[in-house]
Amino acid sequence: MADSKYRKFSSALLPGLKTPMLGVRLPALRKLAKELARQHGKEALNLLTDETFEERMLQGMIIGALKPEPETVFPLIKQF
Repeated sequence: MADSKYRKFSSALLPGLKTPMLGVRLPALRKLAKELARQHGKEALNLLTDETFEERMLQGMIIGALKPEPETVFPLIKQF
């Protein structure tokens, strides 16, 4: 899903970013996050690393898509 033109554009918006960026558009990440959360629940977070900007964003989007009870989601947010 990487788009080199979008990566260049996004990188310009985040000039101090140290993490590599692939250039995946946010709507695609949101869709993937919902799908992963639905299929794998919070275990979807174990499928990802922190190697790219998009994976880190995806982690936050998955947590948001889970919609669990507060006592379940707060530890996930703290870990994120």
